[in-house]
Amino acid sequence: MITLVIDAVAACFVAVVLAKISVEDATTRKIRNKKVALIALAGLLYRIVAQIEGFIYRDDNGLIQTLEPLWQGIGGTFIVALPMLLVAYYMHVPIGGGDIKLMGALGLYVGVRGSLWILLLSCLAVCVVYGVKMAVTRKPISLRTSVPMGLYIHIGYTVFICSRLISPWL
Repeated sequence: MITLVIDAVAACFVAVVLAKISVEDATTRKIRNKKVALIALAGLLYRIVAQIEGFIYRDDNGLIQTLEPLWQGIGGTFIVALPMLLVAYYMHVPIGGGDIKLMGALGLYVGVRGSLWILLLSCLAVCVVYGVKMAVTRKPISLRTSVPMGLYIHIGYTVFICSRLISPWL
């Protein structure tokens, strides 16, 4: 079906844009809105094609299941990005606005489960890297340390997409 082709093209496109974001975030600590918008556009295109295909090939499973691609995209956008925004604002945790927007745009493409997996994998990557850094330097790392999350989100996305190729239920 055409959704598989669009999914493969979008996955590669998002990976390339994320690679550019990773390099830029690691060097300048900024994530550009234009690049995040490209990821959101790829996710939106994928969701539109999946929704149209859902309408064409739908079974009589009801409206909720027919609209699943739409709900997955909306849920994926807000299930991780909104709590990140609230934590950053109310608890004064140094989460950048670009990181929040990037997770929202990725959530539009990968859906609810995908955005949760990417956040989990990204946080694990940060813990591993900074744990090794702390062990090597023998100095504690402050909770206020700035982390270029774009790089770790890219790592989480790559692991998620590769694992989705192996096990399709993710």
